[in-house]
Amino acid sequence: MAEVETTPPPQVSGTSAMVNQAGRRSANQAPGFICCSRPNGDYIFLPSLLTTTAFILSMITHNSCRFVDREVTVLGGDVDVTERTRAAVSIGIWAFKDPGTGLCFYYPSNTEFDSFFRTSRAMVPLASVVGGLVMVTFWFSSCMGMEKPVWRFCGFILVLVSLFEGLTFLIFRSNFCNEVLDGDLTFDCNLSTGGNMAIASIVFYFAAAVSVCNTPAPRGFTDYHVSTERTETINPDGTKVVQTRAVYNEYP
Repeated sequence: MAEVETTPPPQVSGTSAMVNQAGRRSANQAPGFICCSRPNGDYIFLPSLLTTTAFILSMITHNSCRFVDREVTVLGGDVDVTERTRAAVSIGIWAFKDPGTGLCFYYPSNTEFDSFFRTSRAMVPLASVVGGLVMVTFWFSSCMGMEKPVWRFCGFILVLVSLFEGLTFLIFRSNFCNEVLDGDLTFDCNLSTGGNMAIASIVFYFAAAVSVCNTPAPRGFTDYHVSTERTETINPDGTKVVQTRAVYNEYP
């Protein structure tokens, strides 16, 4: 019994189809770089605005000398008032506020930081660089379309940026906030202006990560999952004809 197998080309009305080895099709090729063309639609302004706001808040936080306020408790002994005032300063990740002058100064080069404070500092460039790259990517998305998987990957990166930003709060575990000075003074830290901005930055980064999940595919560019239907027909003369047909289902 002879067997004939035919595979008709996929039919797509109104446009030419393109199938790649990954089993994904584009109704048309993705649009190129066209300034302000908004290929993903106007929805992209939401994640762009959220990410930009988060980045600005983050940068203000990182350069603030009032991330936390230190409170001093006198345990005993005769502590000079000036010493108490000098000890109760506001501190940031890179600088501190001197209560005597009210000015911000960078930490001296000989300042000793423990592992918690160093980890808090290490998170700053990670959050700034990675968050800034995603922000710029969103800006350019108004000129060049991005597929849904790219948007979702950016959302995952923004969740990581939220984590990096949150790890800056390890400063509360450092010796700057948990220290006994000469047996007479103890230090405790409370959130200050910079710390509150850091919390707001985390919220905006996470909101941006969630918002990108609903970003539509670029106009004229749709991703499909390809499945194959197989049909066998036996002719009266005993020959069998096998037909396969590609079925395209759009990704959610």
